[in-house]
Parts: sequence; C-alpha cells; structure tokens
Amino acid sequence: DFWPVIFVLFAFTVLTNADVVVAKAFLDETEAGTYASASLVGKVAALLPAGVIAPVLLPRATARIEGNQDASTIVSAALLTTAIFGVLLTALLASVPPSLVTWTFGEQFADARDLLAPCAAVMTLCGLINVNMTFAFALRDAQLIRFLGTGMLIQLAAFVVLHDSPYEILAATAIGALVVIVPH
Repeated sequence: DFWPVIFVLFAFTVLTNADVVVAKAFLDETEAGTYASASLVGKVAALLPAGVIAPVLLPRATARIEGNQDASTIVSAALLTTAIFGVLLTALLASVPPSLVTWTFGEQFADARDLLAPCAAVMTLCGLINVNMTFAFALRDAQLIRFLGTGMLIQLAAFVVLHDSPYEILAATAIGALVVIVPH
C-alpha cells in the first residue's frame, strides 16, 4: 500500500505545482514572478481545508468504514466545506485592493492582484482533490489513483499548447484538476 500513496502524493504535487515551473519556463521573468506570487496565495485553497478537515473527519470516516457503515455523509460534508471555503477565498481575493498586494509582494508584483482570485478558484479544485485523497487512502480507492495519474498527464499535455499567458497556464491546471474531480 506504500507505492500507491507515494504516487498519489507525487501526482497531486505535480498537479498543484507544475504551473509555477511552466510559468518560469515560458513567461518572461517579471510575469513568471508575478504568477508565482499569486499562485502561492491561491495554494491556500488547495492545502488549508484538507489540513483542517482531515484530522477531524478522517478518523470518523475510517471508523464508519471499518464498522461497515456509510461514510458518504462525512465525505460530502468535507467536500462541501472545502468548496465553500474556496469560493469565499476566491471572492475575498477578487476584492483585495491593489495597495495590499503591492505592500505584500512589492511594487514589481502589483499585477499579481488580478491573478489572485483565478489562482484561488483553480486551487479550490485541487483542494477538492486533496480532501478526496484523504478519504481515498482510508478507502484504498484505486480509482482516484488512476484519475490523478490521468489528470497529471492531461495537465502536462495541456501545457504544451497552453503556456503563453498566466491565464492559459491556469486553464491547463484547471483541466487537469477537472479530469480528476468530475469523474471521481
């Protein structure tokens, strides 16, 4: 059971971080730095919900699974909470004043403001995957492993044609995440 977990974690890491590598490779230095700073803020939507939810809900879900009970209510509540958090974070970041971005990242990254909300929206999809991963480990769900592998490969393939702007890079990441979330 060790290797599937390692693969899932690797695929999730690629899905949530390859965008910054692609930005560095294909965008000019300033635009890549701007993208990386916005992407860092957006990653809160991918990592924080699972970090808060998993320690509380995973033991409960695991206990239900081991007791041959349905854990879908717990999983659904965790996914709903993650989605709501992501939507609220995206809305909050859409309303951040440019002065706050300039103060936080510096004048050279002021353009990151326009990317904050889109990065949070895409990373919310990754946050849903992150919560699903937690429960997939408890369920020994091989299906998520296949979806994550496929999503990672499709994202990398999408980067071949979607790499000329920060929004194209985000689109490739969203495509990869949706390939995992929608069928799972």
